[in-house]
Amino acid sequence: MAAAARPARYFPVHGRPLRMRARFEPFGADHGNGPADAQYFQLDAEGHRYRAARDARARSRCGGLASSRHAAAHAAILEWMRTTLSREHPQLVLPPALRPPADGAQDFAALDRLVSLLQEDVVVVRRLAPECDAVTQMHVCFPSRWRPERLLGTGFRHIHRPVPGFADGDSAARRMLDAMILRGPFVRFVWTLCADDALDQHPDEAGCPGDWDGSGRGWLRIERQTTVGFPTHESALFLIRTYLR
Repeated sequence: MAAAARPARYFPVHGRPLRMRARFEPFGADHGNGPADAQYFQLDAEGHRYRAARDARARSRCGGLASSRHAAAHAAILEWMRTTLSREHPQLVLPPALRPPADGAQDFAALDRLVSLLQEDVVVVRRLAPECDAVTQMHVCFPSRWRPERLLGTGFRHIHRPVPGFADGDSAARRMLDAMILRGPFVRFVWTLCADDALDQHPDEAGCPGDWDGSGRGWLRIERQTTVGFPTHESALFLIRTYLR
């Protein structure tokens, strides 16, 4: 592999007092990181740290709904991920493609193998009816003090209820999900201040850091969240890349 790139640097902090604007913008906007801003999957010199943290995570945080109803959507998303990862990082040796599309544990196993190469967490959300949606696949190893194992099968609005200014109300959540599925791709950034640089901040893990209290060294934790729509399958892929500064 060629020399690994330095991690991208983002500073999505706005206004005084400092606040977060949890809103989408067109994917690929220039944030000063050159070609990395146009990559869905950013691989860099800290990749070994992310892979080690991923290997240590609880398996219960990752899984998929076992139903043939989702098999075609999951297969299309997995193939997009493989094709995009191969184009952006041709030096990678990808695991064999899964053919024909399978359901249940098999298609999640294929996602699990692919995600082992990434520094992003992955969530798939599907619209199942006009006012009903659900997370059908989730591979989250670096949560920011939330419990991903509780969210598989729940809806988009339920997941984002704690995020300020994001999908406030059912109608706003439906409009945002429509945009994620039918338009885009989009990117947005969220941030917080924390007391250490742990990638995995699951609240049930021993030593999960609290908020930075202003004493000692603090860390700016930034999430770059990217959405890709699959209108034919009423689905959206949600990628979450965590950075710590």
